Amino acid sequence: MDGDCINDLIIMSEEITIENHNKTSNSKKTRHLEIWRGIIHNNSIKYCLTTSSLYNLSNNLGMFSLADIDRNGSLDIVFPVLESPPKVLIAYNKFHIKSDWTEDFCATHIKLYNTAVPLLFDDLIVNKNSATIQTHLVSDSDKEAFYEDMLVKPLIRFGDINSDSYPDFILTLINKENFIQSLKIFYNFELKYNNKGTGIRAYSLNNTYVNINVNNSIYSSFFDIDEDGKLDIIIVYKENENLYNTLGLFNTNIYDCYYLKSLILKEKKINFANNIGVSLRYVCADVDGTRRMDLSIQAAQLNQISLNLPYAFIGVGRSNNYIENFHVINGNNANVTIYFLYLFSLNNSKLFKII
Repeated sequence: MDGDCINDLIIMSEEITIENHNKTSNSKKTRHLEIWRGIIHNNSIKYCLTTSSLYNLSNNLGMFSLADIDRNGSLDIVFPVLESPPKVLIAYNKFHIKSDWTEDFCATHIKLYNTAVPLLFDDLIVNKNSATIQTHLVSDSDKEAFYEDMLVKPLIRFGDINSDSYPDFILTLINKENFIQSLKIFYNFELKYNNKGTGIRAYSLNNTYVNINVNNSIYSSFFDIDEDGKLDIIIVYKENENLYNTLGLFNTNIYDCYYLKSLILKEKKINFANNIGVSLRYVCADVDGTRRMDLSIQAAQLNQISLNLPYAFIGVGRSNNYIENFHVINGNNANVTIYFLYLFSLNNSKLFKII
């Protein structure tokens, strides 16, 4: 989360306080977001929680997801807002990787010269900065809400379905009157002013795909079912009270964008299992030659990890160049290992590496 190539822990916790007044007791719940920064101490990783990385959250915020919404090289946090009409809240990571850090993929200048803990999401406390805290409607109806039951809790699932290098997301809503469940895909787009791009990313009800044919869907996720380089959709739906089933929707659109699939495996003696928590940093170029450094992660250990991709699907967007300086970062132990792939990676290809 802070760009130092050491994996961090992010925990959503709930504190219950019981207050006794005149022989009656009332319970009060306070929800917290805790970011435990990984630091190296005596050749091992220790996790440190400071007051600057502990945030009080509103009780109407659900389980968070992680994605680089604005493609600036750092992970942002996205919450479902559990109210009607339903919304998503995006907390932008204020610490971003500079695009010109081509030799400093692990922000060593911070570890060497800055002993202060970066304030990553301090605007969560005051919630006044529209540049770092944004809220977007996912429905304009008070009758709709995020679907949830005893087994499934609302969770925003991300994937770059149009390969433009910006994350889109999918979710399931339920109509509280007729109990019809529908899935929606929200596309990441750039806000414009006077027909000119502002550089600000957003999600809107006008940039969605809605499927109401599967009216009993429980939850859904992105997956390249037919291995054609485009993300499809897997839907879990309920046939009856005791029977669940899956359904695949194939993405038949044609995009003039590139992609790369990356799967980082553990060594052979443990059956080539995918390496949880590996991060990927690499340099891409837009069609105008502007170089940027992007970030991707493989198999983040989020709650309800089922139906998440085992690999990293990287949307490159429109580009006239190769993917440069592709770094695989294994930050799960004190000996942070960075694997630099010397050969330029081709677009529209699959990349496998065993570490």
